[in-house]
Amino acid sequence: MTSLNSSAQDETSAYGSMYHSGHEAKSATVRLDTTLPSSTTTSIYEILRLIERTAASPIGHIAHASTETTGEAIMEIRRRSGLTWDEISALFDVSRRSVHHWANGKPVSASHDRMIRRMLAAIRYLDRGSQSDTRAMLLDVDEATGTSTFDLLVSGRFDEAENRIEGVGIRESRRIPLSRTDWKARQPQEPLLLLEAEQDRFDIQGKARTVTPKRGPKTAG
Repeated sequence: MTSLNSSAQDETSAYGSMYHSGHEAKSATVRLDTTLPSSTTTSIYEILRLIERTAASPIGHIAHASTETTGEAIMEIRRRSGLTWDEISALFDVSRRSVHHWANGKPVSASHDRMIRRMLAAIRYLDRGSQSDTRAMLLDVDEATGTSTFDLLVSGRFDEAENRIEGVGIRESRRIPLSRTDWKARQPQEPLLLLEAEQDRFDIQGKARTVTPKRGPKTAG
């Protein structure tokens, strides 16, 4: 009797496990079907990324940590731009005291943190390689528009500021093509031309060394 009950429980447990597994798989399939795009041209890569985002969190959001703190971002802005603390406070339309608090690691609001990150990206783009050159470029007023790059950054017109001047940090090095003559001059010689060449031995000239006799200690006489 005990064995029958045990067998029945095993079958029930096995059936329950299969049922729950199948139910979960079916639910996962339904969730995946409802989240996938209807287009048949969806790539496998996009499907895998969608599954990864869905499995990461209920809302499919993956947070990425910043590489630097707010204080480090403020100090980098000052170091690259060469601006004074008063000018940096005007850059963010806050008091100088607030900028000092940010630089010292005090709490900052989410909106100000986003502004600091975007400003740092713009300053990195506009970096001319030295503080004096970058500062002069930021404060230089364009005669046509009557505004400076600094004014554009203050008003949040980052794209316009970045399009005005190309920063050295973002400039891509491009290979300059050689002329036909230079290209031929840099080619190695053909092996057939080296067959009859005489292989001279290296002439190593020795340097004469003066022998200095070593004298022993003097004995008391």
